[in-house]
Amino acid sequence: MINWNFTTYHTLEISIRHVEDLEYCSFLNIIRCQAPMEKEISSVLNNCYIDEDLVESYIDDETTILCTHQKDVNYYNDLILHKKFPADQYVMLFRVTS
Repeated sequence: MINWNFTTYHTLEISIRHVEDLEYCSFLNIIRCQAPMEKEISSVLNNCYIDEDLVESYIDDETTILCTHQKDVNYYNDLILHKKFPADQYVMLFRVTS
């Protein structure tokens, strides 16, 4: 087992993958240290949001939908997954929490 108290670690000031998008890189630094304000989220992630009525038009077999809440997962499963893909093409995963 690693004893993290004795390991050398570095805090990166910039994400190399995102170095060309300074606004996004700055946002990543904010969320790493604190909860972002709503205006910061909207400013950076607004282009990532798809209106609900357009969601189905973006879905294909290469699509990944990220959800932060179980209720959202269930909603999108009902909306898209079960309509677009046969049952033998998806696998249910259960997370065990203590």
